[in-house]
Amino acid sequence: MLGKSDLKVLSGRFKGMRLQSPHSALTHPMGSREKLALFNILQPYLENAIVLDIYAGSGSLGIEALSRGAKQVFFVEKAPKISKIIRQNLAHVAEKGHLEAILATLPPESRETAVADFEAKNGENMIFYNVFTVSAREFSQNPAAEGVFDVILADPPYDRFDVSEVAELPKLLRKGGILALSFPSQQGAPEFDGLTLLTVRKYAAAGITLYQKN
Repeated sequence: MLGKSDLKVLSGRFKGMRLQSPHSALTHPMGSREKLALFNILQPYLENAIVLDIYAGSGSLGIEALSRGAKQVFFVEKAPKISKIIRQNLAHVAEKGHLEAILATLPPESRETAVADFEAKNGENMIFYNVFTVSAREFSQNPAAEGVFDVILADPPYDRFDVSEVAELPKLLRKGGILALSFPSQQGAPEFDGLTLLTVRKYAAAGITLYQKN
């Protein structure tokens, strides 16, 4: 049973569904205003997209992407206790009658917590478990993840915002792919080689940027 939370899906197939939040200093769930603005901008890129929710926390951004038409979402959250909450939220979505939408996203039930596990198939394609309990840097440095994603959702903790770590993410995008980055607004929008800045929005302490891979 999920605990009470103000975190919920804002639009799409799962609209109004409440999600469990970690209530931890290790995470900072994106506010509803910023989240709605982000996904209204992202909507044209989400249909049938393969999405990476990195620094995932509760998984609310990735679940919002699924709700709005993403084909599949991969979650990266390094804290094992918090990554379990992603699994609980996905299971909650499934229990409410959305099994088909999230079936491929749930990790194997036999694993206490999902771990990074890349396995070659036919020498080309990669099989992914879909919840990875590893750091963003560790995930980004695995060659198997390069060029896989249509959209990356990155909402790193502001008190430990590391531009050098975020700079690892563009190589994970397909050509034309989108990086949606939340950043401390007082720092200004970072620039990354190989990415074109599409838009910048600021909401008090939060900044939201969209980049496209050249």
